Amino acid sequence: MQQYADEKESIWEDIRHGVIYGSKVFVDRIKKDYLNGEREADITAQKKMFNDIDLGEIIEAAAKVLIIDIQKLKNARRISNSDMINRDMLVYHLWQFGRFSNSEIGTQVGLTLSSVSRRVGIFQALLDRDKKLQLKYEKFKSIIKV
Repeated sequence: MQQYADEKESIWEDIRHGVIYGSKVFVDRIKKDYLNGEREADITAQKKMFNDIDLGEIIEAAAKVLIIDIQKLKNARRISNSDMINRDMLVYHLWQFGRFSNSEIGTQVGLTLSSVSRRVGIFQALLDRDKKLQLKYEKFKSIIKV
């Protein structure tokens, strides 16, 4: 939206994990130099940093497993039923773990915030009644960790 509104980014958008201001590269360097791989279980901000995962990387790996072209899905007006099920599986999986907002997920796969919610519901209903899909999802879930 900022791009279309010709609006500059807010300084707050670069704050990571509630404690570090800077780019992802900078945050990764801070984590590497100062956290030494040891976690303090009671420090919430530190837990967030250790658990920081790149949504784009997960989607890229998942797209390879599901054999789908995310860019094609984002640009297409209509997609095949099999691509839709695979995309919805990915969306459901990301949503299930609660690490990303519907908006973040939607941006990555070409859906609106409300479409993410709708697709999750549709996929859940399919999953509840289709044993083959349940097996496929369990296999996918074992490969793609969030």
